[in-house]
Amino acid sequence: MASRPYDVVLMDISMPVMDGLEATAHIRQHHSTKLPILALTANAMKEDAERYLESGMQHCLTKPVQKLELVKAVQTYALDSMADGAQQPVENNSGGTNRDESSSSHQSKGLPAAQSIEIAGARAHSSLSDIDDGPVSGAQGVAPEQSPAGDQDLLQDTSTDLWIDQETLQLMADDVGVATIDMILETFTADVSRLGAQFDAGLACGDTKTMQEAVHALSGSTATFGAPRLHELTRAIDIKLRRGDFESAMKDSAIVLKYCQETVAAFEGYREKLVAAA
Repeated sequence: MASRPYDVVLMDISMPVMDGLEATAHIRQHHSTKLPILALTANAMKEDAERYLESGMQHCLTKPVQKLELVKAVQTYALDSMADGAQQPVENNSGGTNRDESSSSHQSKGLPAAQSIEIAGARAHSSLSDIDDGPVSGAQGVAPEQSPAGDQDLLQDTSTDLWIDQETLQLMADDVGVATIDMILETFTADVSRLGAQFDAGLACGDTKTMQEAVHALSGSTATFGAPRLHELTRAIDIKLRRGDFESAMKDSAIVLKYCQETVAAFEGYREKLVAAA
């Protein structure tokens, strides 16, 4: 960031070494106080989004991020900056340069106040014609946490639709092509197997930190790649663990590995059909 200007930052909250909150604090301290930073997170709870805004971010996008929703957010927060060439080097106390807004017109407009920003939901508008110059709008809150229902019945039902959102995968295939989506899904299923085993190992020895790391990663990736049953389960456990509701979380935890195995099997079957039809 010291060598080139940016118009907007898409900030993943859960990153190794330095998470999104730490990275935002670093940018605000050393580079820019006004550069738009948009949070990307699987944490859809209202208190999480409020924490991200208080940390200096301007907006929160919930995974899986929809293409049109992302376009509208970038349009809202970055186009003024792009048009004004807003980020120019400014002297810092140590004699170096930081990238910050120097355009007087841009500073007079400023960025939208965090208090007025709505949390973007998981669904976008139905067409590009719905994208306008107005503020980003989204879901008016967050879906309440729910424990997965009918777990034993689901484990007896091998219907692919329970484990795969084929509409989501078809949209991805349309965007990147069959060969690429097949490669991506191969990596995804390997990650699901690895994280399922990691979670189960943590469960066996009561290591809630390991469990939470695994289930949080699973919650985010399964939302993105369209694995609804595993996502529903892992998101519920993730929320309970972060709230300290360990007793309730443990009741759901026994079936995580089985859900991972069923999801992997369903995706591998989908990949075979996808490649055969190409």
